[in-house]
Amino acid sequence: RGSLTARLHPMWCCDCSHEEDDKPQQNAYNYGPGMERRSDELSSLLTSTQTPRYGDVTAMSSSEKLHEKARLQELVKGFAKRAVHGVACHLVDVATGRVVPATFEVDRQLKRLRVVPKDPDMPVFSNSISRVREAFSIEAGESAVPPAVRGALVEEQRRRLVLISFEDMPMVCILEASAAERDRLVTCMKILRLYAQTG
Repeated sequence: RGSLTARLHPMWCCDCSHEEDDKPQQNAYNYGPGMERRSDELSSLLTSTQTPRYGDVTAMSSSEKLHEKARLQELVKGFAKRAVHGVACHLVDVATGRVVPATFEVDRQLKRLRVVPKDPDMPVFSNSISRVREAFSIEAGESAVPPAVRGALVEEQRRRLVLISFEDMPMVCILEASAAERDRLVTCMKILRLYAQTG
């Protein structure tokens, strides 16, 4: 199984490049009544996520919170639109420094995260998003960055680094296309984790 196999892997980093798909599509995820039931959790998430518009969610009015919630829904929809089709990446073995072309993807139910190396002899990383412990940037958790990753990256790359830790497998490090994409990935992984864990 994916989680058991991935537990045997070394940690990897992804150097992802995104291609915009402007074709109209159906919503990939249904934000049903569960979102309203989980408004407290989402408010907590917003508080822990530094969004460009609001530094302190507790200071928002009700209408501002609703507006920000809608903004985050659109953020996730945009992320999912690309991720379900796969995003070109490079995996870096943090133990050896080997760089491997791969694809980073999320399933259409937005429940599972996969990193698929182009080399068929290499194992596929796959795990449930509900098993994500945290997603964060290097600024939020520099001490958690594996030493080999820290040493391999230049400053410009460090600004694009996303770290995703799991409850049951090694950390995954992703170099996003830009600092803005990094922030989007961190935010979207937090939101998708919330929905995956609360069903």
